[in-house]
Amino acid sequence: MTDNIPLPSQGQPNLGRTPAPHAHRNLSASSVVGLVFGVIAVLLSWVPIVNNFAAVLGAIGIVFAIVGVVATRSRGRKRGRGLAIAAAILSIIAIAIVLVTQSSYGKAIDSVSNEVQQSQTEQKKADEERSITMKATSNGPASVMYGGIGESHTEDFNGTWEKTMTGKEAGEYPTLSVTSTDYETPDPSGIRLSCEIIVNGKSVSRHDGSGSGANAYCDIPVDWNAGQ
Repeated sequence: MTDNIPLPSQGQPNLGRTPAPHAHRNLSASSVVGLVFGVIAVLLSWVPIVNNFAAVLGAIGIVFAIVGVVATRSRGRKRGRGLAIAAAILSIIAIAIVLVTQSSYGKAIDSVSNEVQQSQTEQKKADEERSITMKATSNGPASVMYGGIGESHTEDFNGTWEKTMTGKEAGEYPTLSVTSTDYETPDPSGIRLSCEIIVNGKSVSRHDGSGSGANAYCDIPVDWNAGQ
């Protein structure tokens, strides 16, 4: 007589079944860490200066990605091979972006630096070539005060006075003031004086004064300096 061996009912767990090979494989921490480093590196790779740090993060991400790939090989004890590969790709992309942006940023900085240097050279040349002539006239004793920012000089004269300055001596904003010192004239109303500033052969400021305590003041207009 044949014994009937009962079959396990459908849905009943088979306690003797061998578990699936991936059932107890944990997620690779290296893959996750590498992915995090890769994502951060890509985000920072576009930011000037900071992207230097992004390149370091990308390199670290590649190391963790390699460890993750090794740990998740077909017979390994870890899972997350896709994360490890993604981490490697993102890290490599981040480093590539850093290299490209560093090159473009470097060219932009060099261009700006060259423009600034050229502008300074041209300004220096213009300052060295600039010639300023100051003139004053008076029909009696008078005094002139002239100079630039932070310095001034005073001279007495009678009749005409003239001084020419070039280069740095000319300064940026020279001024000239003429004041009558004829205090003994019986008719102050007859006092006449004038001042004039000439830059590179062009008169940029001229004024007259008359009467008791006559005064004339000349300077270079700010907008004229800006246009030179």
